[in-house]
Amino acid sequence: MFVALFVILTAMPPVSANELDGFRGMYWGESLRAFKYMKFVAQLDGIKYYRKLNDELFVGGAGLTDINYAFFKDRLVGVVMLANGKENARLMLEALKYSFGTPSVLDEGVYSWDFVKIKILYRYDPYSKNLRVSYLSGETLVKMRRDKHL
Repeated sequence: MFVALFVILTAMPPVSANELDGFRGMYWGESLRAFKYMKFVAQLDGIKYYRKLNDELFVGGAGLTDINYAFFKDRLVGVVMLANGKENARLMLEALKYSFGTPSVLDEGVYSWDFVKIKILYRYDPYSKNLRVSYLSGETLVKMRRDKHL
């Protein structure tokens, strides 16, 4: 049983590099209406967060506790992945490095990757052992900042 689980987890692909355009086949800027089986979770600063029912809660072998999809003006602008534990944090960081290269180090346990289309922020708190990985569409971030200053 352990060997089968190990083979399954190590065979899981890391984060897909095509996630610069979206996340798991959903593209940045896509309308909320295009998504099925989404459950509203929360709203913060004009961004609505949804959970996709029956979502696969693994990335590169890291077990996740939740994935929240962020929508601004009913358009997909980001994804927030949550996990607990040092090992899941390590596996996630390895998957991100494998897919996106060496990150910028912002602080202890805080890394970022900046691309034209998205910004990825990895934040692990060693005290609470909570991990939060956020993807935010770069184009949308610019539009949101511009709209707030109009």
